[in-house]
Amino acid sequence: MNEMKKRLATPLVILMLGMLAAVAFAGDLNSPAAPSDSASAMFTFEDLYNRLLSGVTGAKRTGSFTEPTSGPGSTMHNLNQIMEKAPAIDAAGASTSDVLISKTFWGLTSGTWGPRTGAMPNRGAVTMTPGTADQAITQGFHDGTGKVTGDANLVTGNIKSGATIFGVAGKTEVVDTTSGNAAATDLRSGKKAYVAGVEVTGTIAAGAANTNGTNGTTTVTIPAGIYAGTEKTTAADTNLVTGNIKSGVTIFGVAGTSASSNEVPKTGQTSTVPFTAPAGSDGDLQMGAAWPNPRFTDNSNGTVTDNLTGLIWLKSANFMAGTRTWAQALDDCAGLADGAGGLTDGSIAGDWRLPNRKELDSLIAFQYFNPALPNTAGTGQWTSGDPFTDVQSNGYWSSTTYAANTGIAWSVFLSDGNANHDNKTITLYVWPVRGGQ
Repeated sequence: MNEMKKRLATPLVILMLGMLAAVAFAGDLNSPAAPSDSASAMFTFEDLYNRLLSGVTGAKRTGSFTEPTSGPGSTMHNLNQIMEKAPAIDAAGASTSDVLISKTFWGLTSGTWGPRTGAMPNRGAVTMTPGTADQAITQGFHDGTGKVTGDANLVTGNIKSGATIFGVAGKTEVVDTTSGNAAATDLRSGKKAYVAGVEVTGTIAAGAANTNGTNGTTTVTIPAGIYAGTEKTTAADTNLVTGNIKSGVTIFGVAGTSASSNEVPKTGQTSTVPFTAPAGSDGDLQMGAAWPNPRFTDNSNGTVTDNLTGLIWLKSANFMAGTRTWAQALDDCAGLADGAGGLTDGSIAGDWRLPNRKELDSLIAFQYFNPALPNTAGTGQWTSGDPFTDVQSNGYWSSTTYAANTGIAWSVFLSDGNANHDNKTITLYVWPVRGGQ
């Protein structure tokens, strides 16, 4: 545009200075040179039109003037057509601040008509890096190769939950962990947590699935550990059996069957074994407190507990291996302790004793004979009472002295439960017992 404006300047001046010889001119009327001189040559209207149209430079004649041989014809554009191509005042035309510095242009606004040089700064390739504050884009020309710098770390996993950076929302799991105060010793082994941005792996072992107390204790120590809530602690007491609880009473889910101090237990006789009992007889009525079921518990240590009376008997009814006098029976029972034979119950000397007559009688089941002991297995009327072994169908000493003669003591025959009183100098079988009140 600048070149075009330059080219327009001279033809416009020439146009105003002279056309034909008949036209009056303002300015110098003298020819610039003689017709025979090439310096007298001038541009034509067509040169002027083409200059305004496309910027083409016209060509003057190079020799002397040659008189035309005929009148002029329609060979070029007229003045109106030339004026149509000439630039006009444009209030919205460019100013120097709109054009790149050092670049020329034709000013079209009033007061700045003509050739002008641009003053817009050349910023070239501009690179911007985002930050926390707004950054102004500097005025000037940007060549289109600039950029706003990206960051590959601008992803949701790197942004805190609830925050959004340049349109990228933070990840739900990314949170501020500075408030955490857990240590490895506060967490279960293998479990992880984050405290102040640091991963912490637990070292506390899981709690034991089940913790069982020792027999007879009411306090159970719970091992260290973290518990999920499905574990349990159990206090154990082998004496918590149905025979040690009064009939009609339930303790920790164990229903009592033992007769109270004012209840007499059943004799063990039924209506059909070993005979058909007449109406109104013991076998028919079966009065008294019911026996516990099971009646006996084998303690697997050489002893058996009677769940009716709570007494503890030796499993072997002939543990002493033979008969003794009454005095010998007292001494031998008192000296019995853990480690003798197969006995492993933790007893010490003095725990065992010779049973009294009522304690021996409590073993008798009048449903059976030979021996007359309860058959807990329920396999027949003639078998030895389970779970005892070595039962002798003979007389067993009791510790009870015959009131009418202190040289005589009561004995019980296990063949049929018959009680007798014998001289303390004879020998009978011995069946030690412990416990009772």
